[in-house]
Amino acid sequence: MDAGACASLPEKPKQSLDKRLAPRRNTRSSKFLLSLQIAKSCQKSFHVGNRNVNDQYSQEITIIHKTAATYKVTIDKMPMCDDCKYCTTRDICSLILWALLYIYKVPEKSDLLHQRSFLNSELESIFKACERESSSATPTASATAIPTATGTAIPTATGTAMPTVSATATATATPKVTGTLMPTVSATGTIASATATALTPKAAKDFNNPSYENQQWFISRVVSRGRTPTCSHPKCTRKFERGELSIQVMARWSPPYNTADEVKV
Repeated sequence: MDAGACASLPEKPKQSLDKRLAPRRNTRSSKFLLSLQIAKSCQKSFHVGNRNVNDQYSQEITIIHKTAATYKVTIDKMPMCDDCKYCTTRDICSLILWALLYIYKVPEKSDLLHQRSFLNSELESIFKACERESSSATPTASATAIPTATGTAIPTATGTAMPTVSATATATATPKVTGTLMPTVSATGTIASATATALTPKAAKDFNNPSYENQQWFISRVVSRGRTPTCSHPKCTRKFERGELSIQVMARWSPPYNTADEVKV
């Protein structure tokens, strides 16, 4: 074939190669097994803050510890964790493993878990599995139970009605109480702002003769994010479990008394 014929042949299009940025690993090192053990022991110590999609092969996740410490993990061809001395070009830290295990649902026995670098095809499978998991786990708007608790309001010397109620209920979502009185509420996981239902017009204006029978508390469950609450009392050892709804109301009451001018208040 002459030179002219060779020059007329069309050029083959260049194909982008899907390569790893680090060698593929067939075994799990001792450092990896230690990081895996730490990630599994911290399964319930973290929750997900935000997840941002940078592009088709890169996502950033904010992980929040129960102590309010925040970490940012990037899952891409070379997963990294910001400001983490245990995450190097050879090893991955427990935070990356926690994200792969409990956010992206990578099986513990999967070969993908101990790879330092991913192929684009592997990243696609990881992200798609997470999307399927999220869509299948989307909660419905209805709740299986709406507990109610009744209580009474006691007047204070300043003319502000404060409820004195202690109630405990169990349901299947996150609590929210609506109304006008201001109790304090403790519950598991995430807590919305809590108030009680309004007093009757007579009870709201005349604290010498309040209508205690017409006061009710209505509790509904909503989804909200936040830290797991704890009791503010220094001697309280109460621990809150996931799925539990526990409501405690603290109230102050000043009994009737006479002022220096012998005026009864």
